[in-house]
Amino acid sequence: MPWLCVEVQREFVDAGARNRGRLFLRSACQHRDCFAQERPHAAIVAPRTLIDIRCRRPPRSRRVSGGAVTNTDPILAEQLAYYRARAREYDKWFRREGLHDLGEERNARWRLELDRVFAALDAFASRGDVLELAYGTGEWTLRLAESATTVVGVDAAPEMRELALAKLQDAGKRNVELRVDDLFSWQPDQAFDVVFFAFWLSHVPENQADRFWRSVHDALRPGGRFFLVDAARAVPERNVVHGSQLADRDSATEFRRLEDGRAFRIIKRSLEPDRLARDLREHGLDVSAVETGEFFVHGLGRRA
Repeated sequence: MPWLCVEVQREFVDAGARNRGRLFLRSACQHRDCFAQERPHAAIVAPRTLIDIRCRRPPRSRRVSGGAVTNTDPILAEQLAYYRARAREYDKWFRREGLHDLGEERNARWRLELDRVFAALDAFASRGDVLELAYGTGEWTLRLAESATTVVGVDAAPEMRELALAKLQDAGKRNVELRVDDLFSWQPDQAFDVVFFAFWLSHVPENQADRFWRSVHDALRPGGRFFLVDAARAVPERNVVHGSQLADRDSATEFRRLEDGRAFRIIKRSLEPDRLARDLREHGLDVSAVETGEFFVHGLGRRA
C-alpha cells in the first residue's frame, strides 16, 4: 500500500468545477513511493475541506534552498545565531587574519598542518555521491567537488549558503546541491558513498552525539566511507572570551566574540582520537584518527 506523508500540513484545495468536485493534495512530500503528490484524492468531499492524514513513515529531511532554521534548545539556537552572524568573517579564520592572527610563526605552522589535512583528503579521494555536513562558506566543498560525481551539502545557516554558492559559481562547479536544514534534526533521504564534515563534530553536544553518528551511519551505503577534520585541542584565539570555557568535557562551551564586539556562547568539545574510535564502534563505524601536531585532528572511516 502506498504511503501518505505529512511532512507539512496537508490541505486539500478545491480544484474547481472542471475537476468535478475532486480535491487535490498540495504537498511538499518528496517520498518517491508516496501517492500524495499533487494527485486527486479519490473521495468526493466538500470544497476546501481540511483533512488531517497521519503518515506512518518517518519524515525525510527538508530540502530547503534558503529559509532560516530555528532550534528550541537555547544554546544550539545561540550557536546557530553566532555562525549566521559570523558568516562574512568566517574565512578570516581560515586565512588567520584579524582576531585569528596567531603571529607569523604559528600562522605558518597552521598552514603547514592544514596542508597535511588537504593531502590526506586528496589521498582519501571522495568519489561517487558525497554528503557534506556543515559546509560553511564552501572551502571544503570546492575540494570535494573536484573528485565527486555529486555533492549534497547541508548547513543550518542561509548566510553560509549564499557565500558557498558564490564560490562554487566562480569555480564553475555544477555538481553540487546546497541545502539549508537543522543538522540536529536532519535525517538522510538517500544513501551516499562518502560523508564528510569539517569543524562540525566539536560543536555537537554530548547528548546529541549518538543521534549524529546514527545519521552518518544511515547516510552511508554499506561499505561507504567518511572523512572528518576538526580542531585537535583548544587553540588560544582572540575571538574566544578569556575564562569563558567550561571545564566539563560533556557540556563544554565557550564564549566567542565577533569583530563588532557581540559575544555568543557555543558548544566546543575537544576530540580525542582513541575515545572517538571507541564511540564509533558502537554505531557500526570504524575510524582511524590522527592529530597533525598542534591544530588539527582528522580521521577516515567506513561503515561496517
